[in-house]
Amino acid sequence: MQRGSCLYWTLTGLGILHGLGFRALLQAGSMSWPILPADLDDGHQPTHFSYEWSPWRPESQAALKLGLLPEIHMWIGLPDENELVDFSTKWFPQQAALDGLVWRTELPPDFLWCGPSDLPAGVIYEPSMEAIQFALNFIRAHHQTA
Repeated sequence: MQRGSCLYWTLTGLGILHGLGFRALLQAGSMSWPILPADLDDGHQPTHFSYEWSPWRPESQAALKLGLLPEIHMWIGLPDENELVDFSTKWFPQQAALDGLVWRTELPPDFLWCGPSDLPAGVIYEPSMEAIQFALNFIRAHHQTA
């Protein structure tokens, strides 16, 4: 699965969940999953696989100039249930390997559907209103040209 697939899975999931009667909202921002057990952290190896909403970074600026997504992650929020849904977690180890990272913790589930207090240990999802607005504008712009 290629980078940016979280957008596809989020939009697909939103459509299905809306059809089932859920109030489902697009969420975007930063996400981080531990890939190295704490007892192996020597201070020199990467400890997490992450997407950080960071539009000011040179890598994100370069992607934006090409009309691509900057570093960002997208998922679904279910505010009435106080849950988040991420249908792209299955592919995180494959994406980490593309960056030369070795996943040494328990693999993520095929998808994540839980409340904030039920996230796996060390996992962080941090929505950003700026990132959500960016994602909505990105979707609108690409939908109009498709």
